Amino acid sequence: MFQNRFHVFYRRVSTHNQDLTMQIAADASYREKLDEQEMRIINEHGVSANKKSIEERPDMQALLSRIEEDKVSTLYTFDRSRLFRDFYEATKFQDICIRNGVVLCSFGIVPP
Repeated sequence: MFQNRFHVFYRRVSTHNQDLTMQIAADASYREKLDEQEMRIINEHGVSANKKSIEERPDMQALLSRIEEDKVSTLYTFDRSRLFRDFYEATKFQDICIRNGVVLCSFGIVPP
């Protein structure tokens, strides 16, 4: 357990017209402190967390599988809305992270 666990950076934009520039810039200071071999990056493009559940999002399913296989130590995301929008999905996701010893790191500031 806890061997070969990675720092995962998860980014998502809802439409193909949006880009990840702000999220990439926001997590740069965290990535700079890590070796590339310690990191995994998941970029989800054109997927609305309001319209699709966690079960309907392949990248989210891959992340959950990695977490449940003890392959994730820390999950970095701009803010929780990048992972999910639904309260019940958030609770389920956080329970899975806690059960598998994953630290959640959210660092973004959403403009008013």
